[in-house]
Amino acid sequence: MDLGLKKILSTVLLFCISGGALSYVEVRPGSRNLITKTDKSVKISIDTSKKHQKITSFGASDCWTAQMVGQWPKEKTDAIADMLFSASLKEDGSPKGIGLSSWRFNIGAGSDINDKITDPWRQSSWLFNEAKDDIYMPEFEKETRPRIKGQRTFLRAARERGVEEFTAFTISPPINMTKNGRGFCSKDVGSTNLQEGKTGEFCDYIIDSVRALQSADDVEFDFISPINEPEWDWNKRSQEGCRYNNSQMSEIAKTLHGKIENQESVNARLLMPESGHLKSFYDWQDSSDKSKGKYIEQFFEKSSDNYSGKALSNLLCGHSYFLDDPSEGLVDARVKFRKALDKYPELDYRHTEYCILGKTDHGFGGNGRDLSITSALFIARVIHYDLTIVEACGWDWWLGISPHDYKDGLVYTTKTIKDGRYNDSKMLWAMGNFSRFIRPGMYRAELERSDGVQNENAFEGLMASAYAGNNEKIAAAVFVNYSGKSESVSFEKDGLPEDARVVPYITDSASDLAPCKAGSLDNSFKIPAKSIVTFVIQAK
Repeated sequence: MDLGLKKILSTVLLFCISGGALSYVEVRPGSRNLITKTDKSVKISIDTSKKHQKITSFGASDCWTAQMVGQWPKEKTDAIADMLFSASLKEDGSPKGIGLSSWRFNIGAGSDINDKITDPWRQSSWLFNEAKDDIYMPEFEKETRPRIKGQRTFLRAARERGVEEFTAFTISPPINMTKNGRGFCSKDVGSTNLQEGKTGEFCDYIIDSVRALQSADDVEFDFISPINEPEWDWNKRSQEGCRYNNSQMSEIAKTLHGKIENQESVNARLLMPESGHLKSFYDWQDSSDKSKGKYIEQFFEKSSDNYSGKALSNLLCGHSYFLDDPSEGLVDARVKFRKALDKYPELDYRHTEYCILGKTDHGFGGNGRDLSITSALFIARVIHYDLTIVEACGWDWWLGISPHDYKDGLVYTTKTIKDGRYNDSKMLWAMGNFSRFIRPGMYRAELERSDGVQNENAFEGLMASAYAGNNEKIAAAVFVNYSGKSESVSFEKDGLPEDARVVPYITDSASDLAPCKAGSLDNSFKIPAKSIVTFVIQAK
């Protein structure tokens, strides 16, 4: 048989319907063998007819490094974009990238103008003219190319590789609209750094920026997120940031929603409040200050003075910081959040940011890059519980590209302008165990296991979740084995396609989302210690 034809025939295309568009992921078995003979496997039952949340996307943000790295030679930006966005295969059948399905674009505050933020790699450009009184329109292409050239490089690269969902977000209002003229707060600005009476102008800036980008780069933005972690003070010069109380946030939401409704060129939903901590959704930020926090009740209870349900389209978003270890609320805080959310069954929740942050009880914090499987397992566990307990419909990482000596990147680069070096991370491929195979439009399916281990108690051992397409002919089961010993699993046939083919993909210390030997539902499979394994299950 012709080798090229054989290669084509050995490639399996998994299809799912998402928003009327046909998307696919190539799956080709590899040589590593996880099939094992044992009578002691954990029996996994997946019921694709029992549907939990619909998955919209997995993504990351361009903040702020894309502007710098996006000006590197094209072969390097293409290679980085492939790692983040591509769902294609290399010659050996291994994935070229993790197939992110969304990308977050930062609309800058112009903090690079006043140079008050100490690190240039954490500053952003804006789209105003030099007089600071008008946005660069209709001269957008001519005037802004040097300022956000790198950002736009990755925006287009995402679109070209099949990403269909885009979010425009701001971290601070433009500096000509802030009280202190900076992209971060100071103690004297009060409850917010946004100048009095500037809410409408701030919203106009966001809409005009989105309109300009859509026209120039043929990218339609699905979401606008005007606020980021409003409960923190943001008084330090380390990065952009702006605080808001609940009434100020409600005013922005209603104003921005009204402006979007009254024009046709921008058709995006609002994402708010991008809270930095899940607790802020169901409790006050400070028990003595009732102006911040309790976002679910404040924005979605119709009797609340800050009710904004219509403007927010029954969609909440937030971050998973400081809740990534069992001793710090990995499970408990998520259970509390879910109970609070269940009081409003019409609400969907989207996770929009996470990286390993700060010093915590687990023995390693955010400082220092870790390219090993240790951090990869750590974030895989967070993703697992955000999907299974919180029931997030989408999940985004923080920095798609990082130059920092910190656990905040999927792809790492040198901190150099015009050219430099780059490398992947285990965190990239661990996220790929979810993002590449759980495609937009799939839903989380019911999963049961024979060993009696409850999901809430599995955080130090084997965690499992399952996802399926609407036609119930494809499924993906993701296992995170946090323990130091291997486990064996097998799949019950009920609820899955008859004569299904099973292709595992593994990320561990030796492999980066490596395809393994194909098996069937008659086989048992080994889940090695300290590994993430995704099984793609489909009808032949």
